[in-house]
Amino acid sequence: MSDDDYMNSDDDNDAEKRYVRPIFVRKRRREEDYVATSKDNIHHHPCDWSAKPSQRQNENEQKSTIRLVPVAMNTPKCQEKKKKRKGVGTTSHEATLFEYGESIAGYKCVTTESERDRLKRSHESESSSESEVDVFAFDQAKGISSKVEAEERYARAVRQYWRMTKDEPATLPLPGTPTLAAVSLDMIDDKSVEQFYTMSSALMDANRLDLIRRDRIRWHPDKHRYHKSKVTKLFQAINGLWEQEKTEKR
Repeated sequence: MSDDDYMNSDDDNDAEKRYVRPIFVRKRRREEDYVATSKDNIHHHPCDWSAKPSQRQNENEQKSTIRLVPVAMNTPKCQEKKKKRKGVGTTSHEATLFEYGESIAGYKCVTTESERDRLKRSHESESSSESEVDVFAFDQAKGISSKVEAEERYARAVRQYWRMTKDEPATLPLPGTPTLAAVSLDMIDDKSVEQFYTMSSALMDANRLDLIRRDRIRWHPDKHRYHKSKVTKLFQAINGLWEQEKTEKR
């Protein structure tokens, strides 16, 4: 068979066949899905790709229910609060603070000027009262010590009087045992003489009547040349005690 026969047979077969245009359904669906996904990519955030359709629907419903309600802001009240706060701060800072008192562990008390003055006045009044008490106590103690010292000196003088010899200057049986030359008439009285013999009896552990009888002889006016008036007055006081003691013992 020649080449022309092959060619004629092919042409005849082609004339008998009817060609139908194929429809690619799957390919079309893929294109629609691609278009749909591309639209989703345009309108949604990339983070929403993994979300399920039901979840996205719920989120869209929730978003649709949110309503923004305008709220009226009262700005003047806020300004008033700020002003009030500012006023309080300025008044607290305007008050000048002062340190007061002694330092304790490196810190001192802090107070206002009026309070500091009040504390200072009260402290001064307390200090003055305490000083008055201290002065009174000191004077009282000083008075007691002075009295004790005077009594001790008087006791020493009394003992010395009864140990006196004839060669020593004559001292009188009076508080302080003054000498005959130094004593005055006003210092010689019955009370002072009686006090001297009472103390002498206690210190010397002797009978007061015996001591009075001894001095009644010592201070007789006939035994003294000088200071006759003083000796006479002293003898009269001693003699009066002597008569009194004798009368009481009868």
